[in-house]
Order: sequence, then structure tokens, then C-alpha cells
Amino acid sequence: MTLGDRFKHKRKSIGLTQSELASRCGVSAKAVWEVERGRGRLATALAIMDELDFRLTRLPTARSVSEALRKMRERRGMSLEAVAAKTKLSPATVSNLERGRGNFASLIKVLAYLSPSTRERKPEISSWQGGSRDCRFTPPSIFQPLDEAVGGFDLDPCAHADSRVRTPQRYTIEDNGLAQPWCGAVFANPPFSDAPRWIEKAFGEWVAGRCHTIVALLPVRTHTKAFQRYVLGEADVLFLDGRVSFEGAGGEVRGQAPFGCLVACWSTDPTVRDRVMHALPGRIVRANSIASSAAA
Repeated sequence: MTLGDRFKHKRKSIGLTQSELASRCGVSAKAVWEVERGRGRLATALAIMDELDFRLTRLPTARSVSEALRKMRERRGMSLEAVAAKTKLSPATVSNLERGRGNFASLIKVLAYLSPSTRERKPEISSWQGGSRDCRFTPPSIFQPLDEAVGGFDLDPCAHADSRVRTPQRYTIEDNGLAQPWCGAVFANPPFSDAPRWIEKAFGEWVAGRCHTIVALLPVRTHTKAFQRYVLGEADVLFLDGRVSFEGAGGEVRGQAPFGCLVACWSTDPTVRDRVMHALPGRIVRANSIASSAAA
């Protein structure tokens, strides 16, 4: 697959049309179409990578792909002219790429020369200690204090028949909770491999007013677009102490998760938010305490 093909595959895997992705990136649908064919503006390609949380492996640590290009060239002791000669581009074109300018096709040529083994970074997966990747059930020690804090959950949109979590209404994988309306007080422990889509769904249902409270148990991935756009500054967040020991189908402990977890609470009731934040031991970040900062 070409890099453009990989963009297309990633876009489809998270359920976005070209028009939807274009709207999020502030470009036209045709611009997205061009990039997925290995053409178009580099700025558009970089915006798409950022929106899709598309990361590349085997590149130097850098703030952008363009900066990584410069670092790779300098590490190999090559001049702009030398790279230009190898890629049949002009020195000015290579220089522009290192500044985030130019076209996507030129970036692909330089990447292919400087880092031919570069691939898409695989997403973090939520498998550990054997067993199915996403069938990790919420232990009662986590669910029950949260259930009491909200006065009883009405819906679990990520339910599983083998889980001990029980709510009056439940959506299983066959129902597809992402496609169903949510209501009332909701508890969600979504598949961690697909957490961004569930975070966006939760935020959308809360903003639409269909739910007065949504509590989600999530992996700590503060770098993701979903966390920064729909959780940080929008929900109260409880970073749980230690690591959660999830359950298997028979209620047995599957071992501690190899990552931290958090509880996000979107609620119209400040009293409920406060009870949720104090239901379990951890560190609290309130939605109204977040301020944005820009690099100088």
C-alpha cells in the first residue's frame, strides 16, 4: 500500500467519509481525494495525518514529519543538493519540504529515499495476559462505586453477555452501541482498541442532551485527538491510582492492565460529577480548570 492508500484505509477504519474528513481538516473533499492518491498539497497531507492520529515509525523524534526529514538528512551528513539529486527534485523543493511546504508526492519521494523502511505505527492494543483483545470486563470494585455515585446507571452501550456489569438497558456488539441512541445515565467501558470513536460518540450524545450523565472508563492516552477534543476541558477526569485489574468471562482476574486508566464524567449535574470524582482513589482534573497554551 502507498502512503495515500494507508491514509484511505485509516479513514475508512474509523468510519469517516472523504467529505467528513475534509470538513474536520478545513479543506475540500477533492483535496482529501488527491492526497489519498499520493498527490495534493503537503499541508493537506499533514493535516490529515494529524486528524487521523496517523503516525510513522522509524523516524527521528521530531515535532513534525518535515522536521524528521531534516534530521534524517543531517544524520546522514547529506546536503540539500545531494538529496535532491538522489530523488530527482530541486534543492529548493527539498528545503521547502523540511519547512512543511510543497506537495505530498515530493514528500513521498524523499521519505522513500531517506527512510525506505518507514511504515505506519501500529495502534496500541489492549491485550495482555492472554485472552481476547477487547473482552476485559469492569470489576465490581470499579463499577459499583460509580453506579452508586450517579444513583444507578440506565444504559451500558458496550455490554457483553459474560460481564458482571448489569444495567437496565444494554447494547452488545450485535446491537452496535455506536449506532444506537443513548439516554439517561450511561456507563461505558468501550473496546480500548477503538476508544476514540466511543469517546466521540459519548461527547456527541451528551452535547445533544440525550444523556444527563455519561461515565466512561478509558485508557490514559492523553496524546490522542479524541482525548484532547472531547474529554480535556469538557469532562471531569479522575486518573485512577495504580492499575486496574480487569476480569475475564468467568469473573476471574486477568491481571493488571499494563497502562493507567481514567474515569471521564460528562454531566449536567455538578453534584453527580463531584460524587463520581470521589468514588474511587485517584487524582482529579476538573473541566473548568483547563486552559489552553500556545508555544511561543
